[in-house]
Amino acid sequence: MIDEFNKPQVDLNNEIKKGNNMQRRTLTDDTGRWFNMESAERWEDNREPDTWVGKTLYRTIGGRWILSKWSSYSGVKTQFEEVSNETAAKFLTVNGHDPHNACVKEYAALEIR
Repeated sequence: MIDEFNKPQVDLNNEIKKGNNMQRRTLTDDTGRWFNMESAERWEDNREPDTWVGKTLYRTIGGRWILSKWSSYSGVKTQFEEVSNETAAKFLTVNGHDPHNACVKEYAALEIR
């Protein structure tokens, strides 16, 4: 039995029942917006590995950048926030990834001349 509190507003579970491997992640900005993590491009934080905290950058199929900040510390929830092309370019650069076509201008602006 599903009570009203746990009843989904939209039947997104139907996508999973159909065999789609959707992993919905809700942004933590209280807007209710979400993205499908499985269909998004993904880049990991490649700096000195810290097994306790990290970041992951996603690019949704709609062209939005999402930055995930996670922690293994007890009681700390993973954060998902939409970020700008500039922030995405900085993340990719700092972590040794190639620039993405969507933020080439912002990537070029990081060059010291």
